[in-house]
This record gives sequence, C-alpha cells and structure tokens, in this order.
Amino acid sequence: MADQKLTEAIVQMMDAGKVSVADLIAAMDPDGSVQSTVAEYAERCLTALRSNDSRRSYRTHLRRLCDGIDPVEAS
Repeated sequence: MADQKLTEAIVQMMDAGKVSVADLIAAMDPDGSVQSTVAEYAERCLTALRSNDSRRSYRTHLRRLCDGIDPVEAS
C-alpha cells in the first residue's frame, strides 16, 4: 500500500497544476516501455473491425470489461 503522506503530497501537487499524470508516467517509465491499457487495446481492436454492427456490439462488452459493471442490488 502506498505511503499516505506521499500520496497526499502528489495529489496536492497535481491539484496545483505542478505535476500531471503524463509527468508521473514519464518519471516511472523514462524509456517509454509501458504497454497499452486494456481500454486503449480494446479501442484499437474495435477500429480494426469492418462492420459497424460488430463494433457497436463488441464495444458494449469491452466497455464493461474496461469500466466494470455497476453492482446490482438484490431484490
């Protein structure tokens, strides 16, 4: 688990506009070897599909994979 004080300091610097997410990524991965996120990869796959209907159908499921599914309350 991350150090709470360090996390708070980073959040404060980001809120003040002194540090961006891109800055953090560059600091953690100076040679640019970080791979794509699942969402970025999913979008590339969707773009490669020829059929708009297929894209629309797959996008629904891939969005759930990337964003999660809202909890369902038991009735």
